[in-house]
Amino acid sequence: MEKSKRNTYLPAHLWNSNNRPDVRPSGVDSLDKPSGGDANQNSHSARIHVPLHVLPTTNATDSQEHYNGPVSPQQTGCKFIQDGKPSRKYLISWKIDQAGPGWIGLENSPGYPAEVLIKLNTMGKKHYGQSNLRAATHPNIVDLLEAFYNGSTLFLAYRYHGLAVTLSLVRSSPHVYLSDVDFATICRSVLRGLQYVHDTLRISHGAISSKSVLLFHDGEVRIS
Repeated sequence: MEKSKRNTYLPAHLWNSNNRPDVRPSGVDSLDKPSGGDANQNSHSARIHVPLHVLPTTNATDSQEHYNGPVSPQQTGCKFIQDGKPSRKYLISWKIDQAGPGWIGLENSPGYPAEVLIKLNTMGKKHYGQSNLRAATHPNIVDLLEAFYNGSTLFLAYRYHGLAVTLSLVRSSPHVYLSDVDFATICRSVLRGLQYVHDTLRISHGAISSKSVLLFHDGEVRIS
Protein backbone atom coordinates (compact mmCIF):
# COMPACT_ATOMS: atom_id res chain seq x y z
CA MET A 1 0.00 0.00 0.00
CA GLU A 2 2.73 2.45 0.97
CA LYS A 3 4.88 1.48 -1.98
CA SER A 4 2.10 2.14 -4.48
CA LYS A 5 1.81 5.72 -3.25
CA ARG A 6 5.45 6.45 -3.95
CA ASN A 7 5.59 5.16 -7.53
CA THR A 8 4.23 7.14 -10.45
CA TYR A 9 4.25 5.39 -13.80
CA LEU A 10 3.95 7.60 -16.87
CA PRO A 11 2.39 6.18 -20.07
CA ALA A 12 4.89 4.94 -22.60
CA HIS A 13 3.60 7.32 -25.28
CA LEU A 14 4.87 10.29 -23.26
CA TRP A 15 8.45 9.04 -23.68
CA ASN A 16 8.07 8.41 -27.42
CA SER A 17 9.36 11.43 -29.31
CA ASN A 18 7.31 10.42 -32.39
CA ASN A 19 4.11 11.10 -30.47
CA ARG A 20 5.20 14.26 -28.68
CA PRO A 21 4.15 17.60 -30.15
CA ASP A 22 7.14 19.40 -28.61
CA VAL A 23 9.66 17.45 -30.72
CA ARG A 24 9.95 18.52 -34.34
CA PRO A 25 12.63 18.56 -37.05
CA SER A 26 14.42 21.82 -37.64
CA GLY A 27 13.91 23.62 -40.93
CA VAL A 28 15.77 21.66 -43.58
CA ASP A 29 16.20 24.72 -45.75
CA SER A 30 18.19 26.50 -43.03
CA LEU A 31 20.65 23.64 -42.46
CA ASP A 32 23.79 22.68 -44.34
CA LYS A 33 23.74 18.99 -45.20
CA PRO A 34 26.96 16.93 -45.13
CA SER A 35 28.25 15.84 -48.51
CA GLY A 36 30.19 12.92 -49.99
CA GLY A 37 31.55 10.29 -47.61
CA ASP A 38 30.63 12.37 -44.56
CA ALA A 39 27.00 12.28 -45.59
CA ASN A 40 27.01 8.48 -45.70
CA GLN A 41 28.92 8.17 -42.46
CA ASN A 42 26.92 10.72 -40.48
CA SER A 43 23.50 10.42 -42.13
CA HIS A 44 21.87 8.86 -39.09
CA SER A 45 22.31 8.62 -35.34
CA ALA A 46 21.94 5.16 -33.83
CA ARG A 47 20.60 6.54 -30.57
CA ILE A 48 18.02 9.10 -31.66
CA HIS A 49 17.50 7.96 -35.27
CA VAL A 50 17.62 11.35 -36.98
CA PRO A 51 19.60 12.79 -39.89
CA LEU A 52 22.52 15.01 -38.99
CA HIS A 53 23.08 18.55 -40.24
CA VAL A 54 25.44 21.42 -39.53
CA LEU A 55 23.91 24.43 -37.77
CA PRO A 56 24.50 27.83 -39.41
CA THR A 57 24.81 29.94 -36.29
CA THR A 58 24.35 33.24 -38.10
CA ASN A 59 20.59 32.69 -38.39
CA ALA A 60 20.08 29.98 -35.80
CA THR A 61 16.83 31.10 -34.21
CA ASP A 62 13.66 33.00 -34.93
CA SER A 63 14.00 34.86 -31.64
CA GLN A 64 17.49 36.18 -32.41
CA GLU A 65 16.06 39.51 -33.55
CA HIS A 66 15.00 40.14 -29.96
CA TYR A 67 18.42 39.20 -28.56
CA ASN A 68 20.63 42.02 -27.33
CA GLY A 69 23.78 39.89 -27.28
CA PRO A 70 26.26 39.27 -24.44
CA VAL A 71 29.49 41.06 -23.72
CA SER A 72 32.69 39.40 -24.89
CA PRO A 73 34.25 36.53 -22.88
CA GLN A 74 37.32 38.69 -22.22
CA GLN A 75 35.19 41.21 -20.33
CA THR A 76 33.94 38.52 -17.96
CA GLY A 77 37.26 36.71 -17.55
CA CYS A 78 35.35 33.47 -18.10
CA LYS A 79 37.44 30.62 -19.57
CA PHE A 80 34.33 28.43 -19.64
CA ILE A 81 33.22 30.18 -22.84
CA GLN A 82 34.89 29.06 -26.07
CA ASP A 83 35.32 31.34 -29.06
CA GLY A 84 33.69 30.22 -32.29
CA LYS A 85 30.56 28.46 -33.44
CA PRO A 86 29.17 25.31 -31.79
CA SER A 87 29.03 23.65 -35.22
CA ARG A 88 32.83 23.24 -35.12
CA LYS A 89 32.36 20.64 -32.38
CA TYR A 90 28.79 19.37 -32.77
CA LEU A 91 26.63 18.09 -35.59
CA ILE A 92 23.13 19.55 -35.27
CA SER A 93 20.19 17.23 -35.96
CA TRP A 94 16.78 18.20 -34.51
CA LYS A 95 15.23 21.37 -33.20
CA ILE A 96 13.14 20.51 -30.14
CA ASP A 97 11.42 22.18 -27.22
CA GLN A 98 12.57 20.63 -23.96
CA ALA A 99 12.01 23.22 -21.24
CA GLY A 100 12.68 25.80 -23.94
CA PRO A 101 13.66 25.65 -27.62
CA GLY A 102 17.04 24.25 -28.61
CA TRP A 103 18.93 21.94 -30.97
CA ILE A 104 20.13 18.41 -30.35
CA GLY A 105 23.86 18.29 -31.07
CA LEU A 106 26.04 15.20 -31.42
CA GLU A 107 29.74 15.56 -30.71
CA ASN A 108 31.78 15.41 -33.90
CA SER A 109 34.25 12.79 -32.71
CA PRO A 110 35.15 9.14 -33.41
CA GLY A 111 33.06 6.46 -31.78
CA TYR A 112 29.66 6.91 -30.23
CA PRO A 113 29.05 10.68 -30.00
CA ALA A 114 27.96 12.49 -26.86
CA GLU A 115 24.62 14.30 -27.05
CA VAL A 116 23.97 17.86 -25.94
CA LEU A 117 21.09 20.31 -26.12
CA ILE A 118 22.27 23.65 -27.51
CA LYS A 119 20.26 26.72 -26.54
CA LEU A 120 20.60 30.36 -27.50
CA ASN A 121 21.26 32.64 -24.55
CA THR A 122 18.74 35.47 -24.13
CA MET A 123 20.29 37.38 -21.21
CA GLY A 124 21.06 41.07 -21.69
CA LYS A 125 24.59 42.44 -21.54
CA LYS A 126 24.32 43.68 -17.96
CA HIS A 127 22.86 40.41 -16.66
CA TYR A 128 25.44 38.33 -18.48
CA GLY A 129 28.33 40.36 -17.11
CA GLN A 130 27.18 39.75 -13.53
CA SER A 131 26.29 36.08 -13.86
CA ASN A 132 29.79 34.51 -13.48
CA LEU A 133 28.83 31.92 -16.06
CA ARG A 134 30.53 28.53 -15.65
CA ALA A 135 29.94 24.80 -15.90
CA ALA A 136 27.27 23.54 -13.54
CA THR A 137 26.53 19.98 -12.42
CA HIS A 138 23.97 18.91 -9.82
CA PRO A 139 21.49 16.00 -9.47
CA ASN A 140 18.55 18.41 -9.61
CA ILE A 141 19.52 20.72 -12.49
CA VAL A 142 20.16 20.10 -16.18
CA ASP A 143 23.96 20.10 -16.39
CA LEU A 144 25.53 23.04 -18.23
CA LEU A 145 28.62 21.69 -19.98
CA GLU A 146 30.11 24.51 -22.04
CA ALA A 147 29.34 27.66 -23.99
CA PHE A 148 30.29 29.10 -27.36
CA TYR A 149 30.61 32.79 -28.17
CA ASN A 150 30.41 33.93 -31.78
CA GLY A 151 29.99 37.57 -32.74
CA SER A 152 27.15 38.82 -30.56
CA THR A 153 25.67 35.36 -29.95
CA LEU A 154 26.15 33.04 -26.99
CA PHE A 155 25.23 29.34 -27.26
CA LEU A 156 24.89 27.18 -24.14
CA ALA A 157 25.46 23.42 -24.38
CA TYR A 158 23.48 21.40 -21.84
CA ARG A 159 23.53 17.67 -21.26
CA TYR A 160 20.69 16.22 -23.34
CA HIS A 161 18.20 13.89 -21.67
CA GLY A 162 16.10 12.05 -24.23
CA LEU A 163 13.70 10.38 -21.80
CA ALA A 164 12.46 13.50 -20.04
CA VAL A 165 9.18 15.40 -20.11
CA THR A 166 8.18 18.66 -18.49
CA LEU A 167 5.92 18.76 -15.46
CA SER A 168 3.44 20.83 -17.45
CA LEU A 169 3.16 18.08 -20.08
CA VAL A 170 2.64 15.41 -17.42
CA ARG A 171 -0.03 17.47 -15.65
CA SER A 172 -1.88 18.03 -18.92
CA SER A 173 -2.23 14.29 -19.52
CA PRO A 174 -5.48 12.70 -18.24
CA HIS A 175 -3.65 9.37 -17.95
CA VAL A 176 -1.24 10.47 -15.21
CA TYR A 177 -2.12 10.88 -11.55
CA LEU A 178 0.38 12.54 -9.21
CA SER A 179 -0.15 11.86 -5.52
CA ASP A 180 0.70 14.19 -2.65
CA VAL A 181 3.90 12.23 -2.13
CA ASP A 182 4.83 12.75 -5.79
CA PHE A 183 4.32 16.50 -5.53
CA ALA A 184 6.31 16.63 -2.30
CA THR A 185 9.19 14.78 -3.98
CA ILE A 186 9.11 17.14 -6.96
CA CYS A 187 9.07 20.21 -4.71
CA ARG A 188 11.99 18.92 -2.64
CA SER A 189 14.06 18.30 -5.78
CA VAL A 190 13.24 21.73 -7.19
CA LEU A 191 14.23 23.41 -3.92
CA ARG A 192 17.53 21.51 -3.82
CA GLY A 193 18.26 22.58 -7.39
CA LEU A 194 17.45 26.20 -6.57
CA GLN A 195 19.65 26.05 -3.48
CA TYR A 196 22.58 25.02 -5.69
CA VAL A 197 21.79 27.78 -8.20
CA HIS A 198 21.59 30.43 -5.46
CA ASP A 199 24.31 29.34 -3.03
CA THR A 200 26.92 27.80 -5.35
CA LEU A 201 26.41 29.52 -8.69
CA ARG A 202 25.26 32.70 -6.94
CA ILE A 203 22.72 33.60 -9.61
CA SER A 204 18.93 33.65 -9.77
CA HIS A 205 16.91 31.29 -11.93
CA GLY A 206 14.18 33.76 -12.77
CA ALA A 207 11.84 31.44 -14.69
CA ILE A 208 10.70 28.57 -12.45
CA SER A 209 7.45 27.06 -13.67
CA SER A 210 6.02 23.65 -14.57
CA LYS A 211 7.54 24.14 -18.04
CA SER A 212 11.08 24.35 -16.63
CA VAL A 213 10.84 21.23 -14.42
CA LEU A 214 11.85 17.97 -16.12
CA LEU A 215 10.70 14.53 -14.94
CA PHE A 216 12.58 11.36 -15.85
CA HIS A 217 11.45 7.77 -16.22
CA ASP A 218 13.78 6.71 -13.38
CA GLY A 219 12.34 9.23 -10.89
CA GLU A 220 14.87 12.04 -11.32
CA VAL A 221 13.64 15.64 -11.17
CA ARG A 222 15.73 18.44 -12.66
CA ILE A 223 15.15 22.12 -13.34
CA SER A 224 16.26 23.68 -16.59
